[in-house]
Amino acid sequence: IYELVHEGKSPSRVPLVYLVLTIGLPYGWWYMDALVVFAMLMGLYMILCRRDLTAALWLTAGVLTKIFPLLVLPIYWKLRRLRESVVFTLIVVGVTVIVYSVIFALAPEMTHASIASQWNKGSWETIWALVDGNLETGSFGGLSERYDVANAYRSTGAPARIPAWLTLIVFGTLGFWLYMR
Repeated sequence: IYELVHEGKSPSRVPLVYLVLTIGLPYGWWYMDALVVFAMLMGLYMILCRRDLTAALWLTAGVLTKIFPLLVLPIYWKLRRLRESVVFTLIVVGVTVIVYSVIFALAPEMTHASIASQWNKGSWETIWALVDGNLETGSFGGLSERYDVANAYRSTGAPARIPAWLTLIVFGTLGFWLYMR
């Protein structure tokens, strides 16, 4: 930006530079994905730095928000000995269970509804959503709808045309084959 303004370059580029620098900020404000990916990547980085406890805690932070950081566990199992891998997995899963247990003890109805709502939400913004015929986003609705526990148990969107167990078998087999290679 300094070069654009102070070294005689066209100042009409300055707004473009600001736009490019800030374009990702709303995504970070609106969705938790960026934080989850950050936690997962920090976990991977800590694994590579051999700071296993810190890595486990970073992965746990990611898992507490979304489940996909658990996909790092097979990588850890591939890199470390059996005993280290078991301890690492127990830390990640154990801390996650402890945190969810505390939350469940404090607000059982809302915690159960929060978990159940994930299974009742239709597919969205993926190839699976197109297959299922879900052409809208997977929003849970307005704020008033989110606080109504009964809404967590209602299905949203069209049901899956390809059963989840079938895709799990296919992609689980593919993942296991790649893992073993």
